[in-house]
Formats: sequence, structure tokens, C-alpha cells
Amino acid sequence: MRRPFPFRPASVLQIGERGTAMIEFAMVVPIMLMVIFGIVAFGIYFAGLIAVTHAAAEGARASVAGLSTSERQSLAESAAETTFSTYAPFLDQSHVNVATEADPSDATRYRVSVSYDFSSYDVAGMGAFLGLSMRTPTITVTVANSGTY
Repeated sequence: MRRPFPFRPASVLQIGERGTAMIEFAMVVPIMLMVIFGIVAFGIYFAGLIAVTHAAAEGARASVAGLSTSERQSLAESAAETTFSTYAPFLDQSHVNVATEADPSDATRYRVSVSYDFSSYDVAGMGAFLGLSMRTPTITVTVANSGTY
């Protein structure tokens, strides 16, 4: 007796499905790995950006207590470096740059800029893929000498 055309034995279908699963796996794994590495790279960058923002805010807050420009500079740098030391297992403190100055446009204001150099990180190259500028994020906080923002 002859079977109808669309009907095939189950053993023939199972052999073809094993090869299909391997091909699907080979196509999906590289995409999944790219997504996972992208999430990790973005997480590292975002955590670093939070640390830079936190250090700049703490440095600016501490600079308000200074009576002279040199004292403000010392207090701001000390506070920013102390803040970054809390992120020490994750971020290397030697890559931090703290710059302080009186605001050139308004002498009653003081600026604290904190930047972090990500170029030594292996994930920094992933930033171009994600559309991020992961080299050196810089945050500048300006405070008035009286302590108001």
C-alpha cells in the first residue's frame, strides 16, 4: 500500500531535526554572546560614570569649607580621592584625575572636575560597538563660595 505524499516516517524526521538544532545553536550563540558582553561593558562604564559623578559632587561639597583657593583645592582633591577609594575593588584609583579651579566667568564660583581614564580596560573597545565614548568620562560640578549650587 502506498502512503500519501506529505506523510513521512517519524525516524526520517528525527534525523533531520538533530542537524537543524545544531545549526540554530551555531547561529544564535554568537548573537547571545555579543549581547551578554555588551551588557557587561555597559555595566562597567555606567558604574564608572556613577563613581566619577559621586566623586565630583563630594569634591565640590568639600571645597565649600575652604577659606582660600589652595585650601579649597586640597579639600576637593582629598574628598574626591577618598570617595574613589570606596570603589577600589572595581576602579583603579591611579586612573582618576581631579582638577579644581575658580570659575573663569564668575570669581564667586569654584569648579571641581573629575575624570577617569577607561583606555586601559579591555572592554573600552566595546564602547564603539555600543555607541559610547568610553575613553575618559569627565564630570564638572560648580559651587558658589557660599555653598549653594
